[in-house]
Parts: sequence; structure tokens; C-alpha cells
Amino acid sequence: MNARAIIKAASALAGISLSVLGLAAPAQAGQWVGTDPGHDVAAYSCKPGCHWKDAPGNASADMVREQVTYRHEKIKITVTVRDLDTSSAFALTSILKKTERAGRYYGVIAAFSPGKTPQVTIRNPHGTPVSCGAATPRVAGDKIKVVVPARCLHSPDWVRWSGYMRVIFPGDLDNDAKFEGYFDKFRTSSDTPLNKHTYEFSRRIYRAA
Repeated sequence: MNARAIIKAASALAGISLSVLGLAAPAQAGQWVGTDPGHDVAAYSCKPGCHWKDAPGNASADMVREQVTYRHEKIKITVTVRDLDTSSAFALTSILKKTERAGRYYGVIAAFSPGKTPQVTIRNPHGTPVSCGAATPRVAGDKIKVVVPARCLHSPDWVRWSGYMRVIFPGDLDNDAKFEGYFDKFRTSSDTPLNKHTYEFSRRIYRAA
């Protein structure tokens, strides 16, 4: 086998390996595409006591594909769910790292409620809201799209993405005693525990020129 054939074979094998892991090779510089197991939604109920249970039939909270594109001035996040139901309130929380230091990440929460204008809240690693200009959330079919100005994160050289989806009944997922609804998070395998306090991140997504 000549050198060119070896390189082509190695490249093909690398692409297959990344896809199996759910970390597909980027279509272009500044972009990452990931996949997430389907039918892995959990329900959280507090009647009478609070507990988690599997809810594989829920499609509205079930993330199946993620795409993050980092252009010079903005970060575009697109998350596809199996079947988005806009008749209930829901939120997509994106976790963006710009350093490998533990716990040093930004939270971008896009919240949607029937009859209300969608809103985005950005918080820095200290949990303090960031005022940095307009972040735009919208729904297109079964896709949730959020555009974040790069300056909100001080325009880093790269970011890594993680996140979770929640369909909300009464309460808030950040207050476990009151929250009721459905929850899914980014995982490359269904064997990864569904723990909202731990995150599995994408590879680095470098800022395109």
C-alpha cells in the first residue's frame, strides 16, 4: 500500500471512530457536530415525594443532534430534538467553556413559553448575569437555535459545548424541590449517568477567521 492510500485509509478510520463516539469530525473550521442517544429522557416529579424515572416516550425534551459554529463575532448553537412541543414551557441551557479549568464555564439559558417572547440569560463562571448585547433565540421546526455574541465570553480562541434540555411543568429545574417535568442532557452514550450536575463536553471549537 502506498503512502497516499495509507493516509486515506487512516483518515476514513478516524472519521468512523469520531462518529461512533458521537463527536463527528467538523464539516469546516470553527464547527462541531455531535449526536446524542434518543429515547433517554428522564421525568422528575414531586408527587408526593421527588424522584426521577425514565420517560423514553417523551420526544420534546429528547436532544438527538447538536451543532455549534464559532464564527469571528458570534457563536451559533443549534440543538435538534425528536419532536418539539411548543405548547409547554421549555428551556435549553448551553454550557460553554473557554478554559480547561474545572468549573470555569458560562451558562446560556434560552427560555421559551407559550405566548411569550423567548429570552436568553447569560451567566459568567461566578453565576453573575452578563450584559453584553442581544443573544437571539428562535425555534425552527424541531430545532432550537441560539446565537451568542462572542464578546459575551470575551471572544476566546475556542469554546467547548455541553448542555441540557428541559420541558417545564410548575417550578424550575434549578430548584429540585419544586421542579416537575422532563430532562435530557448531552451525553455520547446512554451509559453515562443522567446527572444534571456533571457535564460531558465537546472537543474544542476554534474561532474561525
